[in-house]
Amino acid sequence: MDKEKDVDIISQVKKCLSDSGGGYTDLDAVNKIDRLLYKLSAESQSQSYVSEKIASIKSFARILSSDRKHTKYPGGVEEIRGFILQDCSSLKNYLLRLHNK
Repeated sequence: MDKEKDVDIISQVKKCLSDSGGGYTDLDAVNKIDRLLYKLSAESQSQSYVSEKIASIKSFARILSSDRKHTKYPGGVEEIRGFILQDCSSLKNYLLRLHNK
């Protein structure tokens, strides 16, 4: 794993979130996030925490990029976006700690 590459991937996921408004079907954004996270998962070599966060980000990205699924959450699109950003931050911090060991 490469620290700069990992941080860059997470930054690209966050940029994709800001570029996509959410609350409507956006398969391009979902596919881009999936591709980015696949690169990260391939490098993490089966670390369960990383896999868990990646799965969570993917799941919430699908909810965010849906016409209806986000409406099940009281905060709607912004609440879902917050969950994804929190997972990204947690994952980034974890990976940085791993690289500094």
